[in-house]
Amino acid sequence: DRAPGDFLIVTRMKKRLSMYATALQRLSIPHEVTGGSYLNEVRELSLLNTALRAALEPDNTVATVAALRSELFGVSDQELYAFRRAGGLFDRRSAVPEFPAAELVRDAFASMSRHADWLANLAPIIAIERITADLGLEPLAAAAPGGNVQAGSFCKAIGLLRATQENLATAAGFVAQLGRLIERAEQYDGAQATAPTPSVVRVMNLHKVKGLQAPIVFLADPSGASEHGVTLHVDRRKGRVTGYLALCGERNIWGQGQLLAHSPDWETLAAREQQFQNAETSRLLYVAATRARDQLVVSLRGKRTETNPWQPLAAQLADATELPDPGPQKAPHVKMETLTQADVAVALDSVRNRWQSALAPTYIARAAKQVVFPGALLAARDEASGMRWGGVIHSLLQAAMSVPKIDWESLAPSLLQAAELESVLVEEAVETVRKVMKSDLWRRASNSRQRFTELPFAVLYRTDGALVRGVIDLAFEESDGWVIVDYKTDRATGQQLEKLVDTYRPQMTAYREAWAQILQRPVKEVGLYFARANRYATVTP
Repeated sequence: DRAPGDFLIVTRMKKRLSMYATALQRLSIPHEVTGGSYLNEVRELSLLNTALRAALEPDNTVATVAALRSELFGVSDQELYAFRRAGGLFDRRSAVPEFPAAELVRDAFASMSRHADWLANLAPIIAIERITADLGLEPLAAAAPGGNVQAGSFCKAIGLLRATQENLATAAGFVAQLGRLIERAEQYDGAQATAPTPSVVRVMNLHKVKGLQAPIVFLADPSGASEHGVTLHVDRRKGRVTGYLALCGERNIWGQGQLLAHSPDWETLAAREQQFQNAETSRLLYVAATRARDQLVVSLRGKRTETNPWQPLAAQLADATELPDPGPQKAPHVKMETLTQADVAVALDSVRNRWQSALAPTYIARAAKQVVFPGALLAARDEASGMRWGGVIHSLLQAAMSVPKIDWESLAPSLLQAAELESVLVEEAVETVRKVMKSDLWRRASNSRQRFTELPFAVLYRTDGALVRGVIDLAFEESDGWVIVDYKTDRATGQQLEKLVDTYRPQMTAYREAWAQILQRPVKEVGLYFARANRYATVTP
């Protein structure tokens, strides 16, 4: 019944934040968490990393086995053993021998191959988002305990990957960045998937509490304070910052290690640094203790008081009212039930029926090109234009537009290698991109109000209600409306280009309608840029 923000729980240890969040979630108390690494702990991010490694590294049998036995594909250890005994190889490119779980492994290898194809032919972030949808990782996160924050944090992680795509040219770079998120090299707060509700309780780290206030504040978790000795001193007295480092041997269980090497006059420097750290600790303690407007609740302990970060407040709390101990709490009674073999059989039939129902598609998902092109024509066009070559050119143009100062020429060899194309094509790829960058269209896009590259979209198609997905290569806004451009790498000149404009007109019309439907803003111009011919052609509806 309390108002939003009435309670503020402060803890010194970041790793405790998720514990409090879980407890509040189970009590159905609206809350928010700040200052931890909730995002980095989302299980589905590790599953995505496993799937990407299995797709990118077909020769890495460890990555393949990890994907097979994970929740992604659910192949048991017994089935993996039977697969190997039957002569199977842990390589998605190999044939699957006949054994009881052969169909399960074939489906898994097909998924890995499909994902590898997307990673080779699409912009990496587009491929990753498509793989995420194919594996159903977002619904899986939402179905977990605390699913609102789990799913929201997963989506936030994908957004962080997209935000760093300017500096990540290859799929391997994205996988490495995802690995850094999982290993907490970069820590981020979680996020809610649904619209945030007013939070009664806020849980945060001690370093994040400055400037906040609440009627009731808990200084929780009376543990975590420790002394490890000074190993780094930063001299802040001079015009420029100077650092001094001490090297220690392996630390013992108390966090102490033998001093091996240090800067001259280290004792003086260490004492100076310790004085600074003590002052910083006192400052943080003062900030935490002055956040309460009506009531401050401080957690103390009877033993090992030296590990309590709130212990310096103990003397002032000698006359304070102690909260009553609720005493031992009884666990809820659990009614025991006896299951028979018949009950198990009925339950298994129910699971199978629900699974078949879940597999039945409830909507049609199509690529935008599949909606407007006949299947045979689409396959012929893709083979003629070279999907892998087109993917390289698209990635180079995206890098050049997103980060004008990036050394995109050095990216060409790695992109060609990732697409399994010959290195002799480097010069042609670089020259193709140079021509586009000298065009009037490029100048317009560079000078526009805002621009987007390799932007995925999904809309319900107007005729049959199918969910249509696509990727717009370039969209930029000028004063009188939006311009949508699709890069083409077809080998064609003269009248052939005119015919291609007619061929691609339905696709560009679909892009125009999708953009207008999503943004509710006018699209003044759509066009095709034929990169090899260095020609831009507007497409009328």
